[in-house]
Amino acid sequence: MVVVLNGNLDGQACAVVPISSSDADDKGFSAKYHVPLPQEHFVVTSHYDIRDRWALADRIAVVSKERLFYIRGVAGNFALKLPPSLVSEIQIAVIGAINAKSLLQTED
Repeated sequence: MVVVLNGNLDGQACAVVPISSSDADDKGFSAKYHVPLPQEHFVVTSHYDIRDRWALADRIAVVSKERLFYIRGVAGNFALKLPPSLVSEIQIAVIGAINAKSLLQTED
């Protein structure tokens, strides 16, 4: 499962951030750029249950659109959308992970 941050980089590729249900702190590595995702934004399927999840902003990747699929359930496919404020939080975490926070600073 991923968050698509840019769905059309060159017509054939997307910028994505993976979603994990493993707690980084429990695994012993830094969760500095991991954004918590509230459970209410997900659906239960035969493959996905309700649990805590994080967007791993330090793991951004570019993948082919052909590798992306909607979440499939018994009732059909689900096109889940996160609220814009949460997507912005993930984008800011990506900017921090690539050491580009100076782009966020404004002049007084």
